[in-house]
Amino acid sequence: MILYSYASLLAMISYLICLHSRFVRFDAINLLMAVYKKEFTSFGGYLTDGSKPNLSRVEHFIQAVGSYEDKIFNKRAQLHQTFSSMIPKLSSKLAKYG
Repeated sequence: MILYSYASLLAMISYLICLHSRFVRFDAINLLMAVYKKEFTSFGGYLTDGSKPNLSRVEHFIQAVGSYEDKIFNKRAQLHQTFSSMIPKLSSKLAKYG
């Protein structure tokens, strides 16, 4: 039963990741597993009842994952800004040696 629930979770994770992109970024699997472990008792157990998904638990899980969305986008924006500011500096240094 436990193995089946983890298989169901991994199948759902792979589906959710493919919705946005084909690439796993920013430790998405680690985040999903951490949220699953943290929220396990609050949503009442496994995401499935036998072979059928428990939609209220799945909804709770997805909302819990969604609560991290702003943090992830802010981190991406900060990294983008940092790298964008570095590019002109690196270009000028490379031009000196080029």
